[in-house]
Amino acid sequence: MFTIHGIWPQDINDQPIDPYSKFPQCTRTTPPLAQMIMPSLTPILQDMHYLWPNLKNPTDTQAKEIFWEHEWDAQGKCSAYPMDPLRYFESGLRLTQNLPNPDFSLQSTRFYTVQDILNKVRQDVHFGAEISCNRNRTGTVQLFEIHLCYEKPTPPELIHKMRDCPHPTRGRCPNLFDNVYVP
Repeated sequence: MFTIHGIWPQDINDQPIDPYSKFPQCTRTTPPLAQMIMPSLTPILQDMHYLWPNLKNPTDTQAKEIFWEHEWDAQGKCSAYPMDPLRYFESGLRLTQNLPNPDFSLQSTRFYTVQDILNKVRQDVHFGAEISCNRNRTGTVQLFEIHLCYEKPTPPELIHKMRDCPHPTRGRCPNLFDNVYVP
């Protein structure tokens, strides 16, 4: 199943939006502080727990909240909704809920070629994704993340148009015909 890690504001060429950086100053006003956003997320918390989990610690509620606060600080303040944490997180949930096939067709604990992974994601969501790889403890190259690309949403509605990502791989992904482990 697809879940969310974050929504990164980037341009059409997949480059971070300037001045998106470690010190986001994306708005002329001061966005809500991360530690103040949890009360505003009350209407969507059930969906957040299911669709935007903290995969490092999925059962710890406090760890989830810290993760969501981090996502707000790192990306939400530079999103299309810099003053509205509820809309930022709601937009991410809606992206996942509107996927043509939210159930992922790759089986875990198997190897696939990079091209096979990209083809299966295209089959599931009907658009070209970008995959990111890393190495597990034994040094095996594994699938780390799947990035889906969207056009900038049109406020005030949460309208998103999916598009092909400009780069098929990122990180330590080998060439398209090498094998990658799916954990």
